[in-house]
Amino acid sequence: MEVSSVPDGWLDTEQYMDAARQPVPDNQEILVEPLPDGDVLIKPSILFVDLHEMVDAPDVQHATWRHVEDILERMGTPSPCDTSPARVASFPPPGAVARDDREAAAATVEIELGAAQVLTAYVVRVPRARVDIVLSAVLRTGSGAPVLDLAGVCSSLAVIDWGLFVT
Repeated sequence: MEVSSVPDGWLDTEQYMDAARQPVPDNQEILVEPLPDGDVLIKPSILFVDLHEMVDAPDVQHATWRHVEDILERMGTPSPCDTSPARVASFPPPGAVARDDREAAAATVEIELGAAQVLTAYVVRVPRARVDIVLSAVLRTGSGAPVLDLAGVCSSLAVIDWGLFVT
């Protein structure tokens, strides 16, 4: 899988995690916003790209919500009470994926986390490969926050080798 459209300067954490002997799993990429020198008190924005088995869900909106609930649980953040799959918006799947899998579908949701952060998630269902591609970002908000066009990153997804998937 190839992901482009990530802003210049964002760091691929794999090289650092390997040094710490905590490798990033093969089904995940983690990119971190570079911070100005001396800004150690700022929580950086982080982008996760995960490949998961398709979750059991009736449609992409419910699948997206299931993945978001898992992300919030891992973060130790309670799921906001005003949220549900109804808040999830559909959007066209990336052209390169849809061209190879006509059943592909995609959806997105954004949740305010407080403390000047927002969680944005995009899920692309790829039935041909039986995977959900989950792009999630915990982004800083307010002045000096990075500009990350997550929709653009999602649109740039392309499966380079379908042979890697059991189909």
